[in-house]
Amino acid sequence: MKTIFAVLVAAALAFPRAAYSQDEAGPVIVGVRAVVALGTQDLRVDGLEAAPGFGLGGIATYRVTDEFHAGVAVNWSHQDMDLGPTTIGTLDAVTLLGQAEYHLEAGRGGSPYGFLGAGVNFNEASYTAAQESGCGCAIDADPSFAFRAGLGWDQWVSEAVALNLEAGWTLNAARARDTGTFDFEASSFSVLIGMRLRP
Repeated sequence: MKTIFAVLVAAALAFPRAAYSQDEAGPVIVGVRAVVALGTQDLRVDGLEAAPGFGLGGIATYRVTDEFHAGVAVNWSHQDMDLGPTTIGTLDAVTLLGQAEYHLEAGRGGSPYGFLGAGVNFNEASYTAAQESGCGCAIDADPSFAFRAGLGWDQWVSEAVALNLEAGWTLNAARARDTGTFDFEASSFSVLIGMRLRP
């Protein structure tokens, strides 16, 4: 995390005379971000959990007012599923959200914001061949309601380009099946790092 913040600070200092902001960009702004997915709480009551993982995300927003932006975000994450010290499968989640953001101005091109989003999680869980052989079963996870909330920062380095850092929690409480049906708690905290562009 120290490296991430160091990059953002260095980028801001590299443009000392450029007081750009989202107000100077056009009404439509698109972004692409890398997703750092942190571990979940127990996916299942027996201690099955998702380890930290990675992914990609995209977002498109429309600037309704200088402060209020609304749009659509999609994030994909890939995580190993661990039972104690043993990896027994993988979890891929694609989260599609309608997202609203409220932006403030911090000077020197900085724009902190808070966001809320709601939509759907598409979950794809699979066991390793060894786990499937051991339990004589496969795992299947249903789609679930998605809710995401958190904070972010846009650092505008030109009229068309901003560095973006976002951190938030995503609700992903699904139902899953292997030898029986069970609650599958895949809610997680994630950090997104990338950029926003005015087309």
